[in-house]
Amino acid sequence: MNDRFHVFRKRSWEPTVTITNDCLIYELCIAIMHYDKHFRFKISDQEFEVLKSDERRRYFLFGVLHTLYALRPETQDLSQDPHISKVLLGDTDDVDAFLTRMDQASRFEISKLAAEYLQRDSKEFTRGNWF
Repeated sequence: MNDRFHVFRKRSWEPTVTITNDCLIYELCIAIMHYDKHFRFKISDQEFEVLKSDERRRYFLFGVLHTLYALRPETQDLSQDPHISKVLLGDTDDVDAFLTRMDQASRFEISKLAAEYLQRDSKEFTRGNWF
C-alpha cells in the first residue's frame, strides 16, 4: 500500500490526512499532559478539499474534535463523526450557531483554541461571529 500524507502545517500537533487507495483518513493527535492520544476518522473527498482550502473551518473542526475526544479513550479504529461534515460542509449560519453552542458547553475551549491558531480575538467567536 502506498499511503501518502497531507500535512497542513509542519507542527507536531497539527492533524494530517492519510491518503490511501481506498479512503482519506483525518488523523487527530490530542496531547494530554505527557501522553498523546490518536484518533482516526474517515472523510470524504469534499471534506478533504475544505480542509485544504479553508483554514478557519480546519481549526474550528480541530477545536470541536479536540474538545469532544480529549477525555475519550484512545482508539486506532477508523471512526466516523457527524461533526466533521457539519463543520466543514455546513452553511455558515448553521456552523456559527453550532460552534457557539459547542463553545459554551466546552467553557469556551473551542474559541480559545481557534483564536490562538488563527491569531484572532476570541471575543468575536464567543459572540457567535465565527466567520
